[in-house]
Amino acid sequence: MKKLMVLVVMVAMMGITSISLPARVMAEEGGAKNVCSDDNIPEDLRKQAGCEVKEGALSNTAINLINTVIAVIGLIAVVVIVIAGIMYATSLGEPGKMTQAKNMILYAVIALIVAVMAWGIVQVVVASVPTLDAKGSAETG
Repeated sequence: MKKLMVLVVMVAMMGITSISLPARVMAEEGGAKNVCSDDNIPEDLRKQAGCEVKEGALSNTAINLINTVIAVIGLIAVVVIVIAGIMYATSLGEPGKMTQAKNMILYAVIALIVAVMAWGIVQVVVASVPTLDAKGSAETG
């Protein structure tokens, strides 16, 4: 059951990466025209392409900080899973070490799930909170 849960989380992470990464890469590495730097393209289309659109400096800083913290938590969880896997493989059947390694993997997988869910919540909140444009009027982002 735990192996299945780990497999599901790994597949979900790969799926999320494969969905979100190509659009951003295509937007930033565009052919003749770069979508992100072309001012003739409407702001909402540049956002959909994954480009960074200038908004309030404070909101961008807060979003970047939250995304960085979530990414660090995810990276730490992956490192813990690898270390626990090595501990499990080298436990030589000793029940105490095996249980400790299994618990580490379980908690790291839970941390990964929480990090992915937190990232999703941040994305939904950012998309629904109005931002101020240069004139000071509210726009929905």
